[in-house]
Amino acid sequence: MARLSPTLAMLALILLVSAFPMVNSESTSEETVRMCCSAGEYDLHLIGRDSTAGLTPFDDELGEEERVLIENAVTQLAEIHSWDYSPGWGGSYPDSTWQFSLPYEVNNAAGIEINATVVVTIGSRTYEGYSGPGNTYLPAGSSTILEIPVNVDAGNMGGTDTVSVSLRVQTLVFSLPGTDAGIEFIWGTEDDHGFISVELPLLDINMAPPIVEGRSVFLQMQFSSGFGTKIIGSTEITVIAGGTTISTMPVLEIQGQDILATWTWSVDSSLPDGDYTINISLVVQEGAAPFQGELLWNLQFGESDGGSGGVYYPNEEPPKTDGSGSRMDLFITGELSADGGRLVFARETKLTFHDSAALWLRWGLNNLGNSSLDSDSTWAMFVGGDVTDEMRNNRLIDDVEIREMSQQLQSGRLMTFLDSGLFLESEELLGGRFSDFQTIEVQVENHGENRIMHSQISIVISTTQVIADDKRYTLVRSFIKPQTQTYWNDVSLEVEITSSAGTSFAKIYKDSSGVELNTEHKRLGSSESLRATAENIDVDSSISLSFQPTKNPLYSPGVLLGIIVVGLSAALLISWRMSKNKSRLALFLEVPLAILAGFAYVLAYPMETLVIITGGTGGLWIVTAAISPRRLDRIGILELDDLPEVPTIDCPKCSTSNPITTSKRPTRLPCGGCGVILKIIE
Repeated sequence: MARLSPTLAMLALILLVSAFPMVNSESTSEETVRMCCSAGEYDLHLIGRDSTAGLTPFDDELGEEERVLIENAVTQLAEIHSWDYSPGWGGSYPDSTWQFSLPYEVNNAAGIEINATVVVTIGSRTYEGYSGPGNTYLPAGSSTILEIPVNVDAGNMGGTDTVSVSLRVQTLVFSLPGTDAGIEFIWGTEDDHGFISVELPLLDINMAPPIVEGRSVFLQMQFSSGFGTKIIGSTEITVIAGGTTISTMPVLEIQGQDILATWTWSVDSSLPDGDYTINISLVVQEGAAPFQGELLWNLQFGESDGGSGGVYYPNEEPPKTDGSGSRMDLFITGELSADGGRLVFARETKLTFHDSAALWLRWGLNNLGNSSLDSDSTWAMFVGGDVTDEMRNNRLIDDVEIREMSQQLQSGRLMTFLDSGLFLESEELLGGRFSDFQTIEVQVENHGENRIMHSQISIVISTTQVIADDKRYTLVRSFIKPQTQTYWNDVSLEVEITSSAGTSFAKIYKDSSGVELNTEHKRLGSSESLRATAENIDVDSSISLSFQPTKNPLYSPGVLLGIIVVGLSAALLISWRMSKNKSRLALFLEVPLAILAGFAYVLAYPMETLVIITGGTGGLWIVTAAISPRRLDRIGILELDDLPEVPTIDCPKCSTSNPITTSKRPTRLPCGGCGVILKIIE
């Protein structure tokens, strides 16, 4: 047998090695598989103006109306406005016709004649669309929209390319203009929706082999786009596994520019091992066609849940938001009381977190003292304390972890955690600085659920604080910080506070913008109560609720009740005695006016108003008693039967009986019925 030379042998070895696929050293043993997506059709909404102008595919970014007014005729090329954005994701796009649509209003004119151009730029490529040959007539009226098609040739968009849209006008002439004729182009809201319909790549979705832990299957999908977590939180995503729609929220993990989303499929015990189809559908905006993908996986179910209670445990810190924001409930209770010569307000502020924020909090509780945390992580401020490595790795929240976090928040980390970790204004939320509180106690509540999941979790902050008498005290004020991402979306506020018998809220001050703040202030005999509610508070909302505390006895609910009772009783007694020999019908009709004072008391009208109503009601009774007519049977006038008889004469013409009041004879008197003169001789 012939022997290969060393040179030929080495060459053959090189060729053999090069025939094997190269494996990335950072990749997992099982590669992900692409599920989706090619370029899709959707709208890019026009939002913002000037330096804030942009394009976005997300409906939840609509809301602020923008307008550009043109009052003069245009006779040379002028740019009306432009919008752009960098999608941060690339791919190929096909030949298509994009439709530019922009609402407008014509003021004091029958319409306009316009020659307009829309310029679309994708990276280095430019495309133009025109309103039509010559001038296009746009009439005044409702539902008026300027529409211009733009033909776009197929091409490739890079991840760093910018997409821009510009509206330019060559000619604009008003038809039958009046005084102050003009046209306004409008965009930015759902009602006045300016947009350009496009067909562009939006994202890629890749799926890793499912992780099976007993009857729980973790479906991991990697979302690659330039939108971060917003591509998940601001879109409608439906995941179907084996014909079952997954209703639970996904666990998110940030992997560089990509987002790993993991859904948990709780497999019915009746399903056997075998091949199962996993489907995903992503709708970027209402009315748009979904981006869809499908993969088939072979699954072998087991018995153990892997120690995580059947939910997926992220090894990396999950993001605080999925891009759309989390729900938070704020519940404030408290009592105003007098302690010696001081006013003391004891309050409990309960923050209950849901959705992504709840998952982030639960994961952080299970990672107190974790040395592998990033230095910029909020959880890096906490030390392990009594938390052991075994507790930290058990994927469940232990009582020791709850106690440790509660103590560390209470000992000085609370305000920093609220400000930097949760993007909340701690002073506006709690009604003071940390040093303002006489006592402070913090308790974390997991609501009976110790797994790391999206289930609600609460932080309860109990404080006592000395507040100034007759000085305005702010109970709560706008407490959501401006933020680059949407951390809080659906925030509710509920307030229930009371006063003791010797104290009062005196005056209530409320102010709100962008949200409705409802208040109810009542007196309840020995105390006052204040209730307030607000829903859908967000970063753009403004809210303030204050009261003027006092221990002045004149404002206390018990003293005010005594003033009303004594004042009205005294007035009623005086008027009753004054009307002893008079008709009391009018007085009886006015007594129910006392109910007005009762309503004013219960509804916590100001003390001055309450005194005026009470004094006015009592004064009215006294005046009525003074002017009521006397009763004849009470001042000695005889009954009718005791009066002397008076002679009468009947008129022969009309038969009217006429009394004869004189004894003089003869006498004449007119008939009271027909006026004829009657002559009486005897």
